[in-house]
Amino acid sequence: MDATSGKHVTSVYLSARFGRKAELTGYIEELREHGINVTSRWLTTPTPTLNDEAWRWLAVTDKEDVHGADALVIFAEKEQGGGGGRHVEFGMALALDKLVIVVGEIENLFQRLPEVRVVGDWPSALALLSAGR
Repeated sequence: MDATSGKHVTSVYLSARFGRKAELTGYIEELREHGINVTSRWLTTPTPTLNDEAWRWLAVTDKEDVHGADALVIFAEKEQGGGGGRHVEFGMALALDKLVIVVGEIENLFQRLPEVRVVGDWPSALALLSAGR
C-alpha cells in the first residue's frame, strides 16, 4: 500500500520519452522484486515499423496498459522531445484515480495537483510504490 494515498500497488505503468526506454526497462526487475508488475508493454515489445497501423496499435495498448495498472510513474523532464504521449498517459491515470508519481522536474500545472506525488529520483518513486508491502 502506498503510504501517502492508501492505495495498494501491485502493478504500475512506467511512462517516459521513448528515448528513455532502456533506462525504464532496467527498472522492471527491481519492481518485480517488490511484488509489483509492470504493465508497460512498450518496454517489453519490439517497436514495430511506425506507420498508421502501428501508431494505432501503440495507442490502444498504451491505453489498456495504463487502465490495467494501479499506479503510473511518469519520468518528467524539461527537455523537449518525442511525441508527448507521456502527458496523455499521465492525464488518463489522473482521470482513472490512479496513484500518480512524477519523477524529476514538474512539466505542467496538472503535475502540481495535491494528489500527485513528486519525487526527485527513481529510488524515491520505488519506495513510494513499495511502501507497506
